[in-house]
Amino acid sequence: MELLRAEPVPLAHELQELYIETRFIASQNTSIELMNIVLIGFKSAGKSTVGKPLAEALHWSFVDVDDEIAKIYQKQHNEVLTPREIYVKVGDSTYRVLEREAVLLVSAMENTVIATGGGTVCDSKNTKCLKQKGIFVFLDASRETIRERIIKDPTLSFLNVENDPQAFEQAFAQRRAIYQELADVVIDASHENTQTLVEEIMGVL
Repeated sequence: MELLRAEPVPLAHELQELYIETRFIASQNTSIELMNIVLIGFKSAGKSTVGKPLAEALHWSFVDVDDEIAKIYQKQHNEVLTPREIYVKVGDSTYRVLEREAVLLVSAMENTVIATGGGTVCDSKNTKCLKQKGIFVFLDASRETIRERIIKDPTLSFLNVENDPQAFEQAFAQRRAIYQELADVVIDASHENTQTLVEEIMGVL
């Protein structure tokens, strides 16, 4: 699929017409049917923040892979922990197993906006599952923008940005290259106007 970048968004009343037309065309041609929208990008890029109102605008469901990991862990261990707490407790390899279970679950959904974790699509098995029914939208932002957001975020990051800046720099460069390679659509998420981001995504789908 050709890589798309957001153009100036149409007026609000035109967005719904654009969406209806897109869905009509999709119904006539299953090769372009948009079954899921998969939001990818680094932590604090705005995947969950944008995903919820995007799903509402499309009248679709919304699901967060991190939330599903926590649900799976709770069901297996009868313990309520955040994704970060689970990661610290079980380690990376076991966490990624849980993540694959969550991806298998959400990738089977239809007409759903899926917010992935920062490392979800770094696993080729996850990517393969999500690509079967999904169009990948990369919420892109500069290294410094992401760094500042993570520092301000009360939710602990998997990477200690302030105490280990080199690890953050390395992870950012590696993951951004993966996101760019996988993306069907790239959206500049450097600003934090959620409604504008929603309209930009709808405008290129």
